[in-house]
Amino acid sequence: MGYETTAIFVSSNDDFKGYCGIQATLDMGKIAYGKIAELMSNIDRHDNADLKVLEQEWKKQHEHCFINGDYTPELKAMDKGDRNIEIDKVFALENKLDKKLPCIFYQNGNMKDYTDRYGEPLMLVDLKDFRKAIIADNKELISCGAFKEPGYRRLNMAVKMIDMFKEKIWGSQPVKVILWGY
Repeated sequence: MGYETTAIFVSSNDDFKGYCGIQATLDMGKIAYGKIAELMSNIDRHDNADLKVLEQEWKKQHEHCFINGDYTPELKAMDKGDRNIEIDKVFALENKLDKKLPCIFYQNGNMKDYTDRYGEPLMLVDLKDFRKAIIADNKELISCGAFKEPGYRRLNMAVKMIDMFKEKIWGSQPVKVILWGY
């Protein structure tokens, strides 16, 4: 039926590059098939391999400098000038990633997430497109007898959440969804 997926609804002031604030999450179960999978596969990631390499380089440098929100023992032992050089490397790599990818604080509150649990760069999906795919997949599940009306409860909940975000009852910033774990 697909990979375990969490819909992470995010908002952003910066066109969804760099930091995105998490507004809500919804465990979707195994939904990454059908129209939802098609929607996700249509997201153009022509530089996927380069992004993975850049993210791994950033992660390695970040872990070299920080542990649980503090300096590593190695950095604490450095003089201030050398420590700042190492930290500047983290921020330079982070700056490159922020120009290409959204990031959230989801798995670890002390380190940005640029990739999902499978190491794939985060993918943003427009709410309108996600809603359309959910409705199509839910209709298919009902028609093939997998679920009775009104269909799969998680898909129905996602539609209700999307509708609330479209009405901007939770704020005025635009919202998109990251499908975590595809």
